[in-house]
Amino acid sequence: MSNSIENNDMVDQVRIDIEEHSESEPVASECCIYRVPFRIRRMKAYDYTPRLISIGPLHHGKKELADMEHKKKRYMKCFRDETNDQKLDEISTFIKNNEQTIRHSYAEISKLNSLRYRLMILYDAIVIIGFFIRIAKGDRSDLLLAIDTQADTLRSDLQLAENQLPYFVLEKIYEIYLSVAGSGLPTFMELCRSFFGQDADFKLNQLAPRETVKHFTDWRRSTILRGHPEEQQHEYMVDFPCAMKLHESG
Repeated sequence: MSNSIENNDMVDQVRIDIEEHSESEPVASECCIYRVPFRIRRMKAYDYTPRLISIGPLHHGKKELADMEHKKKRYMKCFRDETNDQKLDEISTFIKNNEQTIRHSYAEISKLNSLRYRLMILYDAIVIIGFFIRIAKGDRSDLLLAIDTQADTLRSDLQLAENQLPYFVLEKIYEIYLSVAGSGLPTFMELCRSFFGQDADFKLNQLAPRETVKHFTDWRRSTILRGHPEEQQHEYMVDFPCAMKLHESG
């Protein structure tokens, strides 16, 4: 009798464990934002960790980056002042409709509930677009953009592999913003290239008409590869003389 009770307890616990961990695993074909492998990170973790701002869920909530969360809210206020609640609702609907696609872009499952997750994506996207627009307009009222060392750190943070938003999210939100802001502003691609092009270390190449990128790190990778074409095949000597023969021949 006692064995039967113990077995029932185990079955109940297994059921609870399964329900608590019922989130679907990330689909490999959909993932494009990962943690840097430990064997690489352990050599110089500083180079792979954001220093000013967290973007996306992988570094969200870190105490050392908390000050930037207030700046995100200020940029959100500016965005709302420049648009209207209808456009903000349109953006919110877009994020909600694409929440699962966005979540599946990350190799780790976020523990944030749906509302908090969507708010994080919204604030992160708006602050990035806000930075880009200010640079395009020559607006240096934000000290983060006015001080060169700070601006360079920001550009570095926004190209870190673990600190990304899917590119399609940023592109769509900017498109909605343009529908209110009117003409005179560049395309999103031009906006990105203007922001990162302030320093040679962060420049991004012009994308071909049908070329797509997954995020800024992917775009930077594409830029680097385009600047270093594949090595040409070289013919090598088969019967290479020994060192003594080479020395004797001068």
